[in-house]
Amino acid sequence: MIEVSRKRHTAALAAAKAIGATYYIAHTNYNPLIRNPSYQNSWRSRSLDFWLPFADEAGKHNIIISLENLWEPDPDIQAELVAAGNHPNLRATFDNGHALVFSNIPASQWVATLGTLLVHSHLHDNSGEFDEHKSIGDGKENWEELLSAIKKYSPQAILVAESDSLASNMLSIGRLKAFV
Repeated sequence: MIEVSRKRHTAALAAAKAIGATYYIAHTNYNPLIRNPSYQNSWRSRSLDFWLPFADEAGKHNIIISLENLWEPDPDIQAELVAAGNHPNLRATFDNGHALVFSNIPASQWVATLGTLLVHSHLHDNSGEFDEHKSIGDGKENWEELLSAIKKYSPQAILVAESDSLASNMLSIGRLKAFV
């Protein structure tokens, strides 16, 4: 399975290079259902073994590999992974909708923890029950608090509206402009 993943990401990174992308976003794939006490350390080690060669290759083409939270219950898991990589082309993407569903920690705290490691953020809203990709302001997220944290701790982050349709994204962008 690792070799299949490696081949798929190699092909995708080549496509990113071909279109002149500056970021390559991938999920961390941390699994919080695994309760083995050694899991987090072994997952981090395996993840770095997988991603650091990609970060080296991406750096040759001015592409940053940015690992996105998915099922992590807290931001330290993602932050520790990226920090342990200690690579200029390995950074973090924060998806507030994933955090709203899979974590009890406010999005603003995720941003504060990720700080300068955060280069990209997928912004959308949901009910907190599942990842609905609603327009910003149509769910439970505290947008004023989240955007204030981004401005304070991660002003370098690129903000991307990630709703479920073009119309929803346009509405989100309009609402974002009102906050910033």
